[in-house]
Amino acid sequence: MRNIILTVAYIVLNICLLSTPSKAQQGTTSKVDDIAYSTDGKRIAIADAPSICGLDQSEYRVIVVDAQTLSPVTTLLGHSCAISDLAWSPDGTVIVSGGTEGIAIVWDVSTGIQVSSSELVDYGIGDLTWNPDSTLYIGITGGNAYVFDSTSGQIIDTHTGNTSISAISWGSNNVVAYGDIYGQIRLWNYLTSQEIITIPQHNSHVRLIEWNRQSTQFASVDRDEVVNIWDSTGNFIRSFQLDTYVTDLVWNPDGSQIIIGKINDGAEIRDVATGQKLVDVVADQPLTAIAWSPDGNQIVYGFRPSQDDLIEVVEVSTLFPTRPIADAGADITILANPNGTANVILDGSDSTDSDGAIVSYEWSESSKLLGTGISQTVTLPIGTHTIHLEVTDDSSQTDMDTIIVTVEEL
Repeated sequence: MRNIILTVAYIVLNICLLSTPSKAQQGTTSKVDDIAYSTDGKRIAIADAPSICGLDQSEYRVIVVDAQTLSPVTTLLGHSCAISDLAWSPDGTVIVSGGTEGIAIVWDVSTGIQVSSSELVDYGIGDLTWNPDSTLYIGITGGNAYVFDSTSGQIIDTHTGNTSISAISWGSNNVVAYGDIYGQIRLWNYLTSQEIITIPQHNSHVRLIEWNRQSTQFASVDRDEVVNIWDSTGNFIRSFQLDTYVTDLVWNPDGSQIIIGKINDGAEIRDVATGQKLVDVVADQPLTAIAWSPDGNQIVYGFRPSQDDLIEVVEVSTLFPTRPIADAGADITILANPNGTANVILDGSDSTDSDGAIVSYEWSESSKLLGTGISQTVTLPIGTHTIHLEVTDDSSQTDMDTIIVTVEEL
């Protein structure tokens, strides 16, 4: 599987366009901890902040940019520590962001004004996710899950995990999936306040959980870097084992693929139905956040540190290698020699590969290998011969073409 370098096709938003004098003077290193597309795909929200607290408030910012031009639309200031998480509301009107100081802030994106600030429960609030009608959001702090009213910031419900809840996601089916430090996953129907099922599948601390957009499946990852896929009722579907720290799990819009961020090794995209790894994505900086556009055409990445590039946006089509095109040439008619055979030159030099190189050529007739050169001379008897050319490129993609060779009697 060929690694695709992100610099092949991307748009860069340079951090210097948005940096402040205090950043330059203090020499702080910013990082992107989360990225999210608006539901209409027109804007991207970026949580961009240093890891430490106590700096000027302008250091801790949510930047909203135009998804096509990456031009800044607004910058949201209000946190006093690193911004660990953010989420657009399903109706696309507001963003909630969570800081390590323990406060979640809801922002009106059109005005840049704070709608509400949550009650402080404990330091650090994350895994922020909305209910389907954009009136409530849930987050984890101190190992418990709290449901907040988006307009007031008040806590209206608490789901205690005895300080053990470690990951959570609220599906569009109003089912909350959450995992704990003991490797268990629970499904909780918010409307009925009933627990649906407890799943003791993981062998270690559950770090991430994410529903697909249809809420028909969800994915989870533990500290052993095992990614599990589940259906909406908690039935196990399949598992992937990663060999490095997983930073993010993001579904594509139709739920057929999932991209898995890897801290020091880019990312990989998997086919959910088969479990097959479709492509490796190589990045030249550690990936900390990933988002997939609602139309499925783009993926955006965030990095740590973000000194050079704040984000990169790549067209999904450029990540997947294209098939080569085999060209066996025009059909040939040739006269036989007196001994009843003819020497025929087969030429596959017009075969092409738009995004790489062809690494092998195989000429065959009726499953019999005739040769492996770009150009091949073969001796054929009188008669009509159907000869196949199969080419393989450097991403293991193949294509085949056929040539008819007619050897006529002298």
